[in-house]
Amino acid sequence: MDPNSRVSKLALILVELLIPVIGYVFWNWDFVFIMLFFALDWFVLVIFQFVKIRQCYKLPLKPLDKQYLGVTMFFILSKFVATICITIGVCYISIPDFNLEHEFTRFLSYKDSGIAQGYFLIPICFLNGYLMYKRDFVKPKLHETKTTKEIFKKSVVIHITTFIVCSAVATLTYFFKFEEIVLLYISLTCILIGKLYFQVVKTNS
Repeated sequence: MDPNSRVSKLALILVELLIPVIGYVFWNWDFVFIMLFFALDWFVLVIFQFVKIRQCYKLPLKPLDKQYLGVTMFFILSKFVATICITIGVCYISIPDFNLEHEFTRFLSYKDSGIAQGYFLIPICFLNGYLMYKRDFVKPKLHETKTTKEIFKKSVVIHITTFIVCSAVATLTYFFKFEEIVLLYISLTCILIGKLYFQVVKTNS
């Protein structure tokens, strides 16, 4: 099966979302644990965005293209950090006695099947990020067929969209004090819609 086909991309999205659903049902994962899982997954994708930028820097580029890559790197990192901070703020608003350090330690050391699942998830996220990097960037040789702006335009849009959605959810949470289960449904729904739109509908990188 072609990894760039819509069916393959849809299958990968369903597998990505199946992991936290299984964790919630069978491994007692809660909202914070699932958000940490997606934060780790997103962090890995940001790393591979920087790998793409590094690969593009190796090409003979015009000064304006190099400036664009530098601005893109800063923009992606700043939006990632801002969105993570907003998500942490939502946790503090919605979860009594929320402690970030404690939750992060719990995420890494949590055991249900004899091994620390947090450490098990790290290589899974990196493998997923690498496969997407190979599928979406290396195999189609985008750096040889598209300009730097064309390559990273969708990534910039994704980070803007994610920031706006998280800000909207945080605002609603502040006023309506959503419970964890409601936040979980909202988050998974937004993630599913976002992945379907940007990875399946908007197929151009």
